[in-house]
Amino acid sequence: FGSNIEANINGGYVYAFGTQSGVVAAVTTGAAGSSTVTPTIGNQGWFEFGGRLGYRISKGWVADLFVNGTAGPQPVGNTVHGGIGLRINY
Repeated sequence: FGSNIEANINGGYVYAFGTQSGVVAAVTTGAAGSSTVTPTIGNQGWFEFGGRLGYRISKGWVADLFVNGTAGPQPVGNTVHGGIGLRINY
């Protein structure tokens, strides 16, 4: 968008297959010390997505805002996180 603004979006579907059986679990600790144990056996699929908006400060310097996430069953689950970044190119 012009000479100073850049953006992108991305997404994809992930499928994990060929997992082995055994004693494997994900333990999630919640509020007040409660825990959830989720077995991780079996084939699984989930979506991954994200986006980035960058502003070119000067030649070789770009400030970024980004968001990434997942959507799917446990243990991957539904997550969203974001942040800021500074890219330097020379």
